[in-house]
Amino acid sequence: MSLTDLRPRVAAPPARWLVSRLERPSGFARVDRHGAAVRVLVGDEGGGPGARDHDGAGRGAPVQLGRSVVTAEFGAKGDVVVETCSAPPALLVSGSGTQLLPATPGLRRPARMSAGDILLLCSASALDAPPVGLVEILKAPAREVLAMSQRVLLDMILGDQTDGAAAIVTRAGLEHHIDDGKALS
Repeated sequence: MSLTDLRPRVAAPPARWLVSRLERPSGFARVDRHGAAVRVLVGDEGGGPGARDHDGAGRGAPVQLGRSVVTAEFGAKGDVVVETCSAPPALLVSGSGTQLLPATPGLRRPARMSAGDILLLCSASALDAPPVGLVEILKAPAREVLAMSQRVLLDMILGDQTDGAAAIVTRAGLEHHIDDGKALS
């Protein structure tokens, strides 16, 4: 089990993306930077149908990653596009409530995140036996979820699961100072 706290910084203020991830043996959570954008991929290791990604240049060349992948691309102005392939949708939590992005696998769904909003991503194997904590997150009012630390949320999402991965991305505002030496450049 590894917990990695990465705080990628997007080039154009005010958007800054704080990314925390938790990986179990069969899962992965990867953070990449492409120009002013940050891309987060969460999935399961191993071959399986339909688990394909696009290359970093956006040319759409298939790359085998595993049996399920959810990808979120974050832009400098708070925009996000989420795409799933045999993976659960992401959960966007904002002051106005929660929504699944996208509603079904195989689709791309754009959205806009404001400062303080969070996006929760997890692999399919993380949900093979949904932990009680994830159910609590889904039932809790959005304001309570937004007040939780990323570490607590990750622990709730994966619980005692031995497989899978999860990531939480928060859009920070100008009031957040990010200087932990782990910013992507």
